[in-house]
Amino acid sequence: MLDLVKIGKKILLCRCAMGMTQDMLAQRLYVSRQAVSSWEMGTRAPSLDSLVELSGLLQIGVDELLCINGNDNGDIDPDNIFACLLYTSPSPR
Repeated sequence: MLDLVKIGKKILLCRCAMGMTQDMLAQRLYVSRQAVSSWEMGTRAPSLDSLVELSGLLQIGVDELLCINGNDNGDIDPDNIFACLLYTSPSPR
């Protein structure tokens, strides 16, 4: 069975590594920012179409994105997560 929390962590880490905000990723995938947020929180899974597009945008295989290759434990390095928060915080308008 797929672990949505691990998948969400993988999306979050890869998105941040690419220097993208949730809004930027959402626009590239033609989904809402809330959809990206729900994937990253592990409350929803991306559709098959979105998974294929995510794989290309984030430059990782679908198996790695779904954490089914056995090489990823899904842990987040605290140093990376704080750097990522810079990309997820909304800008003042």
